[in-house]
Amino acid sequence: MNFDTKLRASILREAKKHLKEKDMRAVASYTGVMFTETEQLFGDQYGQILVSLQPMERGARAVNVIIDEMRDEVTHVIGPSNVSFLPLAGGPPVSKPISVKIRGDDYQTIEKARDALKNILSKIAGIKDIADDAHAGRMEMTLKMNHDAIRRAGVNPVDITRAIRLLVDGEVVAEMQDNGEKLQIRVRAEQLSGHDIGELLNFRMPVIRNGVASSIPLNQLMTQERKVSLGNIRHYNFRRAITLEANIEQRQEQEDFMACRLRPALFGDKRDFSKCQLDTVT
Repeated sequence: MNFDTKLRASILREAKKHLKEKDMRAVASYTGVMFTETEQLFGDQYGQILVSLQPMERGARAVNVIIDEMRDEVTHVIGPSNVSFLPLAGGPPVSKPISVKIRGDDYQTIEKARDALKNILSKIAGIKDIADDAHAGRMEMTLKMNHDAIRRAGVNPVDITRAIRLLVDGEVVAEMQDNGEKLQIRVRAEQLSGHDIGELLNFRMPVIRNGVASSIPLNQLMTQERKVSLGNIRHYNFRRAITLEANIEQRQEQEDFMACRLRPALFGDKRDFSKCQLDTVT
């Protein structure tokens, strides 16, 4: 969905509940763009809220403490498909502690493998901010011809394709030169009065049946499917890939050496990751 003003205000309102005056320096929000550690993402479906914090020397709390306090309420705001946190640190861009590349040729199979890995990671205590780089695109409508209906109606499929092209982008019918620049004359149907793109299927195609002229709407000759399109398809080593990343929660309390290190190494006991550091177990 689009990151509109109402949705931005809802997330910001929940975040400000956990920001104290000694913590917050300034807040800025963006619509249509999202900055990450490695790239910038553009689109109506993206948005970002930046919070500038005071130095800890002035009594401000640590970044991880503030994020952990607001995480539950901010991530449960109704509307966005995904909400994640990105603490900014100095130095060059680095990937998250957990980074897995899922490669293959069939993108649907890759997505199923990604969903399975996400499910596994979500059940491990101490792992947070699970995300991937398969960003969703905008809503799209796919039209497919109903060849049986087209054959019964006696309509040429080429005429249907051209009619849809004239209804959407138009068709270049002539070209000319003006002061050395190339100009194109494009013919396009009058714009729809409504806000639903599906209304273009109400356009009626002329047909002749038994010598009698009539018409038939496009929605009887075509089927439509609406879904979220792919924002991008990334490749790694010449194959399609999705990168799945996650952060590891750094525990403040001291781990139990016997339970986390010695017994798993000597007796094969299963480690309890809710009590053991994920990035130090061997």
